Amino acid sequence: MYAEFMRLPRCVDDLTKLCNNHESVSLYQYIKQLDLENKLDDNFAIDIEFKITETEDGSRGKLAIKQARPWVD
Repeated sequence: MYAEFMRLPRCVDDLTKLCNNHESVSLYQYIKQLDLENKLDDNFAIDIEFKITETEDGSRGKLAIKQARPWVD
């Protein structure tokens, strides 16, 4: 299993502005958990909407999954 960003949000022109390394690993772990629970095959793609929470001091908080659904192109 591997994770790949198929499409970035319109407001982001660079993946490094979207997720830092720790957040990318967390996202991958969420995807892996979905795969384990649903026994997804290698051709399965999933659309995941997520956000990075903001702490009281304005710094980046935690990755939070808002919704996940099968990818339909």
